[in-house]
Amino acid sequence: PRHENTLSDTDGRRIPAPPPSARAMQLVLRLLLLLALLFGIYQVVRRAAASWFVSRASRAASLPGSSSPEIAVHLRRAMQWDPDDPRHPALLARALQYSLEGGDIADVLRLSERAAALGPHRAGLWVDLGAAYEWAGRAVAAQRAYAHALALFPNSPEINWHLGNYALRSDRIHEAAA
Repeated sequence: PRHENTLSDTDGRRIPAPPPSARAMQLVLRLLLLLALLFGIYQVVRRAAASWFVSRASRAASLPGSSSPEIAVHLRRAMQWDPDDPRHPALLARALQYSLEGGDIADVLRLSERAAALGPHRAGLWVDLGAAYEWAGRAVAAQRAYAHALALFPNSPEINWHLGNYALRSDRIHEAAA
């Protein structure tokens, strides 16, 4: 007897083979699972590489004699590996803004705006954007960014402190006291 359309189970019994369309569907599902697994591995490796570059930037910043360009190189590489993480452009903007060499205002603003756009619900990024606008002399934009941060996290002592200090620096004593 021919057993072309049967399979053997672990006990040696013959069971009917699934129809060709079911086998094709199983193959497609297995391929999709393999692709999902490979994509997941890619995402993990990509984020791990970005984190590694951030840790190198942090390590470089803690060493005496380290330079801002060296730190910036590591943070730019982190941005290349994980361009969707708002922390990387925010860290780079902060590093450039507060470096002893002085950062390019346009670059700091572009990076701060990108960070806020990537993390629109993170109040800290809006505070950083407000500080960058203030540093660039754009008072109205700074006020809007600080107000947006406050709207996102109204009970934050840190955000209220930043907004109060900004009001003091802007000679708006009544707002600062509120």
